Amino acid sequence: MANEKFELENGSGSIFKNEAKSKDTQPDYWGEMKTPDGQTLKLALWVSTAKTGRKYFSLKAQIPQKPDAEPVGETDDLPF
Repeated sequence: MANEKFELENGSGSIFKNEAKSKDTQPDYWGEMKTPDGQTLKLALWVSTAKTGRKYFSLKAQIPQKPDAEPVGETDDLPF
């Protein structure tokens, strides 16, 4: 069982502290979630402070890029 990949259930996710953060532009936390319909999203969270001094999380979610996706407009069969 140690080699089995953890699979998120629909409507759930996980967040981890970014131990390798070296710049303010990098997220404080990162993670992944699955929407109720099964879409996987990558998450990035920053700890921010409002003008009132109250702390909150700022969040960015995006659909992960497939590593084998070919960029639009590029092909291997160019005539030159």
